[in-house]
Amino acid sequence: MRSQRAEEIARKLNETERWHSHGYGINELQLKIEDYSQAGELKDAITGYHSLFEDFSHKLGLDGVMHTAENFIPVSRS
Repeated sequence: MRSQRAEEIARKLNETERWHSHGYGINELQLKIEDYSQAGELKDAITGYHSLFEDFSHKLGLDGVMHTAENFIPVSRS
């Protein structure tokens, strides 16, 4: 069920023409968002991972990095 829902969301997000407009809100995806800000260890793990990614991107001169199950993909606007 979760993987089916994830695929549905991914398909909708991949409709690039749709998201190039301000007329569509992401709330139409009906996402359930969990606030982890009070979740102790989880918050620390997410914050640490984000900091590591920022440092990694900065050192390589990238605008960002996309992490997939297989690898890291550098993202640069130039």
